[in-house]
Amino acid sequence: MATLRKRGERWQVQVRRRGRPAVSRSFHLKSDALAWARDQELEADRQGLPTAHKGLRGITVADIVIRYRDEVVPRKRGAVRETFLLNAFFRHPLAQVTLSELTTGMVSAYCARRLQDVKAGTANRELDILRHAFAVARRNWDVPLVQNAFADVTRPKGAAPRERRLQKGERERLRVVCA
Repeated sequence: MATLRKRGERWQVQVRRRGRPAVSRSFHLKSDALAWARDQELEADRQGLPTAHKGLRGITVADIVIRYRDEVVPRKRGAVRETFLLNAFFRHPLAQVTLSELTTGMVSAYCARRLQDVKAGTANRELDILRHAFAVARRNWDVPLVQNAFADVTRPKGAAPRERRLQKGERERLRVVCA
């Protein structure tokens, strides 16, 4: 919601949205200030930012991950590894963030922090699991997510593929087999 007030000869307007920094600007005309405020609010809505949704305030990222770990992961082939990974995720501060405050920037910071400890392939696998947890929450559990912050984050690039060199005698064996 926009806040409008007169300060001297100018009109100052401030727009605040949850999950987004407050923006303010001053105008000579009240009509210009109101038009700018409407534009800022529309831009925030178009970007899919959560707009203080009551259902998202009491739910943390950990709540989604716990339910995913308990209901979905046991049916998967790599259940032991995923359970271990998700249990380790709870130690990170991102797990305690409410869904109404979660932003793609927070997830990017988490990813950057993980890249200090693990390689890009491992970080991508972790992001895939968390992205899937949020996709399941939105589709199957009726969690009113506007966006999946884990899906919107830029994935780190993996290492270049290895080039294998032939060992002694392999060239001759290849020629024999190919002939």
